[in-house]
Amino acid sequence: MSNNKRENLFDGFESDIINQIFEIAYANEKFKFKITDFIDNSLEDLLNYINESELNQILSDLNLSKVDSFIPKYKSVDNLNMYFCIKEDKKFLFSFGEIQPMRYVMFLEGIYQS
Repeated sequence: MSNNKRENLFDGFESDIINQIFEIAYANEKFKFKITDFIDNSLEDLLNYINESELNQILSDLNLSKVDSFIPKYKSVDNLNMYFCIKEDKKFLFSFGEIQPMRYVMFLEGIYQS
């Protein structure tokens, strides 16, 4: 089960996002997040929780690209870094980054349930 409806959660200054709490409704539940819940969880680390086939399906579903470098990274359609957070049995995928000097955006890219 998945929800791949992209949702803009934040557009503003970095200092404004630090303590902000985001609420996401999914499957008749509400989940609360702070950026600190996922900023240390790069999408490539999701392989510690799922297999490569599942990751490839997510990459295809969300139209993500892989940037090959010393440490591979995954990027959103806007070239933002991808992150994840697991709450209960749900994997929340976020993109986040600076799009102009001092202007940051964050999107909920998708939700996957095991």
